[in-house]
Amino acid sequence: MTTRSLSNFSHRLACAVTVLTILSSIPFLSFYWMTSAQLIPDAVMASSNHKRKGRRSRFSLAGLVAAAWLLAACTSPTSLLPTETLAPTPTQWTPPTPTVSPGDTPAPTATLPPARTPTPVAESVQSEPDRIRRIPAPDGRWTAVVNETAGSLDLQGADGETLSVFPEGSTVGTVNWSPDGHHLLVVRTNWLRSESGEKLDVSGPAEVWHLRVEGDRVGEPRLSFRPPPELEERAHGTIAPSQIVLDQWSPDCRHVLLWLGPLGASILADGLPLRVLDVETGQATLLAGAALLNPKYQSWATDGSALAFTAGGYRSAQVNKWLNLFDVTSGQVTTVVSMTEQIPGIVAWSPRGGLIAYAAVPAAETGPGMADWMVFENPAIAGRRVYLLDPATGQHWRLNDTDVFQDAPTWSDDGAILYYVERGEDTMALMAADPDTGQAWVVDGSRQPAPGAVGYYGQSDWDDLLAHRQPEASRAAVPLLTETYVHPAYGYTLRYPSGWHVGQGWQGLLGWQEMPTLTSYPPDAALPDLGAFSGQAIIAIQVVKVLAGDLETLLDQVLASPGPGQVPIPDQERTLTAFDRRERTVGGRQAARLETMGEFGTVNHVLAVLDGTQGFILRGQGDGRVFDAVAESLWLP
Repeated sequence: MTTRSLSNFSHRLACAVTVLTILSSIPFLSFYWMTSAQLIPDAVMASSNHKRKGRRSRFSLAGLVAAAWLLAACTSPTSLLPTETLAPTPTQWTPPTPTVSPGDTPAPTATLPPARTPTPVAESVQSEPDRIRRIPAPDGRWTAVVNETAGSLDLQGADGETLSVFPEGSTVGTVNWSPDGHHLLVVRTNWLRSESGEKLDVSGPAEVWHLRVEGDRVGEPRLSFRPPPELEERAHGTIAPSQIVLDQWSPDCRHVLLWLGPLGASILADGLPLRVLDVETGQATLLAGAALLNPKYQSWATDGSALAFTAGGYRSAQVNKWLNLFDVTSGQVTTVVSMTEQIPGIVAWSPRGGLIAYAAVPAAETGPGMADWMVFENPAIAGRRVYLLDPATGQHWRLNDTDVFQDAPTWSDDGAILYYVERGEDTMALMAADPDTGQAWVVDGSRQPAPGAVGYYGQSDWDDLLAHRQPEASRAAVPLLTETYVHPAYGYTLRYPSGWHVGQGWQGLLGWQEMPTLTSYPPDAALPDLGAFSGQAIIAIQVVKVLAGDLETLLDQVLASPGPGQVPIPDQERTLTAFDRRERTVGGRQAARLETMGEFGTVNHVLAVLDGTQGFILRGQGDGRVFDAVAESLWLP
């Protein structure tokens, strides 16, 4: 593959991958999902056709990492499981005329733009059900109901009351609740698909609207941010479609991070200009000309007085990055680690306020030739270490002298312990360190095999390991199993918790996997945290033929195809890595309980039961305790 074709391939992948990555963590625009759906098949095909020789190829991994993020996003219930949920019936309440908040970038008008007429559908065409997303406030008092198809927004109260905030045609894209539940920010895209569906009909730049919510009272929506004319993207003299992404709030719920730029998934992958929006005044302050939309690359001081963030464009974690500090009071941005010294990535501000931890590689150990290579053999990744920085002096130093890969620094709630991920030969482990001495120890139960690849262009995700933090790890209680699933054809039964949902498949690398699924989340809800102790899971149930009547043959079939969220290891007969195998019996039948891992580290819990020439396979992504509880309830006729 030539350098040019690799570049084009990577950029096509990013159009799918970055958007789907964001979809897995924040509500996003449905247009991106449609764009991604068109792009990913070509990317996956290109990846699967490439054969590696010798050391892991950066080319095939580029395709596979796209698929990894795709699978993470595709487990979103709005795209995985069929739903009969329809858009809420709008009430007769009409949104009042909003007011414009003061600030450096006020909107040019204080009136609510009129709702826009959606593209009509011919009566002879069977229309798809509306795509509905429900985003509850942190306090659970209100739920934002976004109809992505109609572009509308309703608020539903815990008592069933419904308020229509933005009617159909209002081009509502995403919403973002403040941590205290008192503020709701709404992004209006101001574009619709044309009647032909081949282009977008744009009426203006994307905007941010603000609703104040106090208990049972919902304030009037007001325009909080609209780009000034000089920032409007134009194409052929007309306004081009734009995008706004809202992410982290400051701890005092006064500021929120905002990315603004032209519409485009590939553009999004390489980072957009980063601003911080004051939700009270509407003032938007530019922090960086480009920054990645990776929430772990930004960290607020506990009191909300300052922000540490990794700046720099291009999707690779190995090049063109530097560490900045933003002071809220002065509005000043200061570079504390330049890209000529180090290339930083994940950053974490201590709850005690006196230290900032970050992961970085020395600039001398990386370069453009190492930007897109996503494996541990890349010196720019192997050289990543954890550093500490004093924000008062700007001085920084290594946490300790351990000369192995380190990443993902994360503080304990009291700031007394610094957790991070470390690689030792072929294993990964969560480490706990004293930030004063650098002395570190392995957190019990956290060891697992090292994945083949580190993450999307080196942007790693070690949430499964970080879930083992002690005692701060939030370990949800294992729910009681009160419901029973009975398969209509095979007659086996499984017990599962009340409130879980029965579906008919999950989206994998090989397309839609048609099989019964049990999920802790409803089809129309945002994808929950599927962490190791989250109490959440997706469990897929498969019945296969095992002509040899042998358990090892059944396990070979398990390892030959990926489960939920997994991507296969390329060019191997067994496409998954198996570990932590335990022999079991289920109703007197031979069985095995094991863990499997895909190329990018996603773990599935597996129970395989041999019943003559038939095999029962349960695969689960999420909380292994919940999986075991459900698996132990399996009854075979």
